[in-house]
Amino acid sequence: MRHFDKSIVGADSWLMQPGTLSGNPITAAVDLKTTEILRRDGSYDQLRTTGRTLEMMQSDALSQAGIAHQICGDDTLFDIFFTNAPCRDFRTAKHDDQRLKAVCNDVLRKHGVFKSPGKLRQSLAITDADLEQSKGGGAIDCVNLLADDSGMREPRRTCASQLPAPLAMESLRR
Repeated sequence: MRHFDKSIVGADSWLMQPGTLSGNPITAAVDLKTTEILRRDGSYDQLRTTGRTLEMMQSDALSQAGIAHQICGDDTLFDIFFTNAPCRDFRTAKHDDQRLKAVCNDVLRKHGVFKSPGKLRQSLAITDADLEQSKGGGAIDCVNLLADDSGMREPRRTCASQLPAPLAMESLRR
């Protein structure tokens, strides 16, 4: 593994590792175990249920506060876009207010709720207590702060899970 560390082997011998697995034996073992767990009965149902709960929890709070937003993706992998314009592809998603997203992510993290700067990925490890924590102070503070700061008062809600399956899948392909 030394060849992946430029500080050890130097620039001439260093090998860039651009991929997720890229031959790393530890990550490969983790990937195999993850695949085994995902093949268990009910795993994807649980991921989708958790995702729908998180989508609706966030969308309801943002809508009640009058903050324009779109929720795009699949129940297992989605993101919140702070915009009142439809997000159908990469170009239209550029209407997203990155400043509001950064503020929201920061407030949630301060309350112990991790939301990456990118998409929200579900986990089988998320418990009902985790969902309550997400719904609690962090989400409330986030929505209140955004409502005071956003200037975006037209609530919109589009969840891929609420679209007919072919349309939802088509919106993900674009």
